[in-house]
Amino acid sequence: MGSPGNASGHPQEHFIDAVFALVTDEWKYVYWPQKVYEQLYHRSLDPYDEYDILQNYYLHQEKMKHREFIPEEEVARMNTFTDTNTTPVGDSVRSTMEIYKTLKARFHELKEHVQSGNRI
Repeated sequence: MGSPGNASGHPQEHFIDAVFALVTDEWKYVYWPQKVYEQLYHRSLDPYDEYDILQNYYLHQEKMKHREFIPEEEVARMNTFTDTNTTPVGDSVRSTMEIYKTLKARFHELKEHVQSGNRI
């Protein structure tokens, strides 16, 4: 039912989109293939997945680039999110990007492994 690579072509259009995740004790990387959308959560600091580190940072950068209106509290919060300072859940941009790249690479490695007919 649909392409195993990106879940496209599923015969049931009105079902919930496919989602894949790599979850460790510390992190959760989520990939929505039909939307080409990624999320990253720091599980031990954010157990209810309330703060998507990846999207909050990149969405803020996009708004800045397009000079969209950004509420003052968001500007103040994001101005503290630098290479050395931390996010509201305690991660720096540098450490978050390292974790993101590591989890994304491992996710794709495991996905290829499984799609080749192997078990994990």
